[in-house]
Amino acid sequence: MHKLDASIDAPPILEREATLRRLRGDREFLASLYEIFLEDMPRRARELREATRTRDFSGMSRSAHSLRGAAATVGALALRQHAENLERSLREGGIDAALPLVHDVLAMSDTTLESIAKALALR
Repeated sequence: MHKLDASIDAPPILEREATLRRLRGDREFLASLYEIFLEDMPRRARELREATRTRDFSGMSRSAHSLRGAAATVGALALRQHAENLERSLREGGIDAALPLVHDVLAMSDTTLESIAKALALR
């Protein structure tokens, strides 16, 4: 697959409208979820970095799973997909296979944080 092909199939960074529908249009609740996500993500990213630095398989798995769940909750589909790919890579190939994906997860985490901050600023 070419890089261009991958971007065509990439999920959106933030699926705000679908998340709002899931929350029955409760914009205040979505804003609360976004705020919690913004507060919590730096800790989650630190945990993933530390688990990766120490080659802690369980810690990496827990972090990837936690990131996936948090991302799904706020409709951060691209981050959810990256975290899911990291989880799968850990399960199927171990730490060495997963290491290249950690950077992708952390980069998408930063991009997602920026998108959520912008969404909150627009409300």
